[in-house]
Amino acid sequence: PHTPFNAAALTPAVTLVFLAMVGFETASIAAERVRDPGRNVLRATIAGLALTGLLYMIISTGVSFALPEATVAASSAPIALFVETFWGPGPAMLLAAFAVIATVGCLNGWVLMSGEGPLGMVRAGLLPRWMGRTNRHDVAAPMVMVSTTLASILILSSASQSAGVLLDFMLRLTTAATMWVYLGGCLAALKLGLLRPLALAGIAFVLWTLWGAGTEALLLSTALILVAVPLYFIALRGPRDTAVN
Repeated sequence: PHTPFNAAALTPAVTLVFLAMVGFETASIAAERVRDPGRNVLRATIAGLALTGLLYMIISTGVSFALPEATVAASSAPIALFVETFWGPGPAMLLAAFAVIATVGCLNGWVLMSGEGPLGMVRAGLLPRWMGRTNRHDVAAPMVMVSTTLASILILSSASQSAGVLLDFMLRLTTAATMWVYLGGCLAALKLGLLRPLALAGIAFVLWTLWGAGTEALLLSTALILVAVPLYFIALRGPRDTAVN
């Protein structure tokens, strides 16, 4: 028999589950690099999010119904366990290889965002001009290097005896920090009078997810957001032209 539904456990679970969706906004980062971004970027974002969510639901439901609940709960890789159980170790290894490929693809998206995101904010006058320095290919290489270096340090710091606990905290922190970006987008939509019912629903969901992240992750994500406030005021006092090569 399945475990009875527990509403109290749903809130922290939503924060962890939504991590799989974090980053869908990266499609908009490439708006300056694609044709007809108002049409193509919107379609790519909505279609990608819908297909990904549907795929997650189908796979998760199949694994949940095909394997015993206790077995799934005790496994660190339930999807690989599902494949190994019904198809053998060979297909399970192939699945692991595709997981690595998917990870590299995801990493490419985040590397793109680490450069294009700050560059777009610099050109909008929201960050200091020096943060948007670009190379001859119009890529904000310094910001990409800084972001990837900090990410590498963070990964190396997880190599400890409490790696599981640290990983859980970093997952919640990552989701919480991203939620502030979504909250800003929803508030901007309200101010501009765009899709207000959806904006209000988005604000409610963001606040719910932040609550589920826990006090420590919530406070630290707030501190990370506040770090950018001085940079914004520095940008207001400086020249508001485009990034330089």
